[in-house]
Amino acid sequence: MPVVRTLDWVGPELGRWAQSPPPFRGDAVSLHISAIEHRRRLESIDAVLADTKLVDQIRSVVLSWGMTRHPLASPDRIRAAIERNAEALSGLWTTRLEDVRANERDGVAITIWAIISDIGISSGATQLVAGSKFLHHLLPDLVPPIDRAYTGNFFYARDLPYTQTNGRIQYDQPRRWREMFTDFTRFAAERAIDLNALVDRRWQSSLPKVIDNAIIGFVRNAQGK
Repeated sequence: MPVVRTLDWVGPELGRWAQSPPPFRGDAVSLHISAIEHRRRLESIDAVLADTKLVDQIRSVVLSWGMTRHPLASPDRIRAAIERNAEALSGLWTTRLEDVRANERDGVAITIWAIISDIGISSGATQLVAGSKFLHHLLPDLVPPIDRAYTGNFFYARDLPYTQTNGRIQYDQPRRWREMFTDFTRFAAERAIDLNALVDRRWQSSLPKVIDNAIIGFVRNAQGK
């Protein structure tokens, strides 16, 4: 089943949706901000591998964002996976979502998915959600975080107020990722000026996070929240 709506749905009220209150309580927002700030101080994937803090920080963010149903991979296992994928990660290190050209989108999506799959951040069968949340904090200007309740509903649920996606992004995850990532890159390129104007280095911590926040605001509004 292809996407039932595109990011153009958030376009007319982009600022309103993107600046909606975060859907989290507790430390989820501050943990995210701290992890992104720390990541931006690291200038290469080699610096990440030499660092003793970032992977632990990102694991804490992923847990605070609701990834508690299945155990997460250990920090040592994650670092080993990052090292295995160091070349691919280095190639994407400075790539920005809005700069991915139309003819490059599928290839970049496939590369990102291969990294997510190899890292295997969650012990569950669905790597798309936990994996994209983790990789967002390694490549914050390129990888959007994905979840079921907001991103999955936005792209695949016909009836936003009542559906819980019924596992629509659980199946054929590589294709779902490519479909969503393609629309993220298209929208980012078309609305880059507007999106970058909303980046504040806090909850609106990057252009992909601004789009993610807009999706959250749009869906929560549709659900009457």
